[in-house]
Order: sequence, then C-alpha cells, then structure tokens
Amino acid sequence: MKRTVVFLVILTIFAAGPAAGQGLETDPVFNVRLLPDRTPLVAGDELRLAVTVTINRGWHVNSDDPGDEFSLPTTVKFILPEGWPVPVVSFPDGEALEFEFSDTPIEVWEDRVVILAGLVVPEKAEGDHRLRVAVTAQACNNTQCLAPEEVRTGVDVTVAPSGSPSKPANDELFQELVARSSGSADSPGS
Repeated sequence: MKRTVVFLVILTIFAAGPAAGQGLETDPVFNVRLLPDRTPLVAGDELRLAVTVTINRGWHVNSDDPGDEFSLPTTVKFILPEGWPVPVVSFPDGEALEFEFSDTPIEVWEDRVVILAGLVVPEKAEGDHRLRVAVTAQACNNTQCLAPEEVRTGVDVTVAPSGSPSKPANDELFQELVARSSGSADSPGS
C-alpha cells in the first residue's frame, strides 16, 4: 500500500512537470471590470468609479477585512495618469461564513461584489486617458485556497474642459452603490 501511494505521488509530480514547464496557466476564478459614472469626464468634477469583481460559482474571495489572521484581504490599487489623486475606496461588507479550516467565521464575497471609489478629476487632465485598476484576491472554495492572484483591467476615458456637459453612465449600478454605501466606511486606495 505504501509503495502504491509513493508511486502515485511521483506519477502526479511527473505529470504536472511538463504542463508547468510549458508555461500553461489556469485562468483566474474571478474577473474585474472598471466603470465610470459619467461620460465624458469633466476636469475639476467629482468622478465615481465602480470596480466589479465577478467570482466563479463555487468560489469566494476574502473581503478587504476577512477577520481571520490567516486569510489574506482583497486589495484594490488604482494605476492612474500622473497628477491624478488617489481615489477614496469604499468596500462593501463581506458575508461571515464558517469553514472547516478556520475556528472563526471569515468575511468573504461570493458571486459579484462592487467596490466604489471616488476622486476629483484634475483641472489639467483634458484629453484621452486610460484609467487602470489592479485587484489582488485569494480565491477559495470549501476545500482549498489558491495562491493570491492579481487581475488588472482598465477603461479609456475622455476628459472635457471644466464646465462642459456630461451624461451619466452606468446609472443603475451607481444608484444602487450610493444607496448601499451610505453605511460603509471609506478608506484610501493603496
């Protein structure tokens, strides 16, 4: 029996070796989108951004404050053009769930979570820009946790001169977020 177990372990290692050597990677179990609340953006005006994280069925990611010293929190980092301020980020509450591997409940997000961020568009930012965000999260299911993974995305925006007209974009999503975020704590993005 012991020989069979050792043989199976060695066989598994050798089978995985060629795939790793060929640089084959698995897709992340979550994806990220970045959405502005208006178009075009207007120099000097407030801007709200929604970071949507969609998590594959059967998986969850830890919240920004999972409440367990061994669980890695989800982080959001904005990569903005030079001279743009660091957005103020508002994370939603996680759902406290119990898992076999933890003595205490862990706050997690499942299915889809939307993180809200706000900033003032710089006065001198007229023109076309690419706003980017990097979300780092550890995905787990009921039996395993994957290594933390960073997923990046971006959105192309145009900034009009101060005082220009602008139309709401993604309005339904932002109305829902504003209603929800009235009870959330804000923290600077890192």
